Order: sequence, then C-alpha cells, then structure tokens
Amino acid sequence: MMLISRKEVAYDVFICHWHPDTQLNAVSVLRGILLSRGITPFVVGYGKSDGETESISNVVNAIKGSKVHVIFLSPNFASSKRCLEEVVHIMTTQDSPSRSNASRKGTVLPIFYDVEPSTVRYQKADKGYDLSKVRGSSEEQRERWASALRQLSVLRGFEYKTNSEYHFQWETLYYIVKNVEASMKRVIPCNDGPYVEKINQV
Repeated sequence: MMLISRKEVAYDVFICHWHPDTQLNAVSVLRGILLSRGITPFVVGYGKSDGETESISNVVNAIKGSKVHVIFLSPNFASSKRCLEEVVHIMTTQDSPSRSNASRKGTVLPIFYDVEPSTVRYQKADKGYDLSKVRGSSEEQRERWASALRQLSVLRGFEYKTNSEYHFQWETLYYIVKNVEASMKRVIPCNDGPYVEKINQV
C-alpha cells in the first residue's frame, strides 16, 4: 500500500476519530468551523473511508505538533487499531516531561459520541469497547490501549448525542470550538457548556 506523504505543516488541532461513525457529520462540520476561524486541523485521511493510507510518521508528528487534541469516542472507535494507537500517542505526548503543566492544561478534549464515559473507562465484555475483540491484537497492545482509554475517560469532555435535538449538536460543536480556541491561548475555559463532569477515580 502506498503511503501518502505530507509536507511539514504546523497544525493547531489534531482530530482523532473513526471515519465511518463521524466523518460525514460531526467531524466534517467541526473541521469547517475551525478552518473558518483560522484554526488548522489535522484529520487523518480526511475525505477517505479510513486513514490507513496515511504515513504513521506523519500522524505521530501531527500529534506531537498540535496544540489541542480532539478525540471522538464513537461506538465503533475501539474496533480500529489505528484510532487506539493514536490515543496512546496522544496520552503519551501529554505525559511527556518536555511539556510543562501549563502547556498540558485543556489540550485533550474527549467527545463521548453516543458513548458513555464509563463504557470507555471499563471496557466491559458486553460493551463496544471490549478490546479483546480487536482482531489481530496482542495482549501487550490491549494493555496499552486500555490504560490510555482509562486516562482519557476521566478527563472532562463533551457529550454528543446524535438522537438528541439538532440544536444540541450544534451547541456542542460550538463549545468544542470555544474550548479549542481557549486551549490554544493556554487559558482554562469556564464551565458554561454541555460538559461531562470528571469521573472520580476508584
């Protein structure tokens, strides 16, 4: 398979998502809003059915170089090795000693897209985030993915429900953009949107 290379570009936002679930609705709209506000997003394989033709090195460099990481945790997200590996890279980047506490604040925004935070966190066998069902995966991979997903699930994020009223979906996208802009300025935004509250560790 031919790998598509990109010229080095500075990106503001890295958007991680599973294409069949979100590309034709939430992600395409969010991408358009960000571009209209002069914010450059990186979306793996945008316009394609998946991101498998994207060079891994390009993806990793985009993750490391982006100021904000928006992750759409949709029902089929955990079926994709690529998406799971992106989460690992994102969470690893956030924990890097080279990043100060100030620069890390607000830089990861999980979007719980028709998924409950507890589903992402606990990855139970009867739920869509059962990592044992990821084909061709090793125990070591599943442990890394599970750890990264648990870290991600306790961050404050947004609910996005496709069966809710249309205006709620637009409001959610608006608040995502607002938080992206605030995070780029290294400002912690006030809690005035449809947030999911942080889950307490047990």
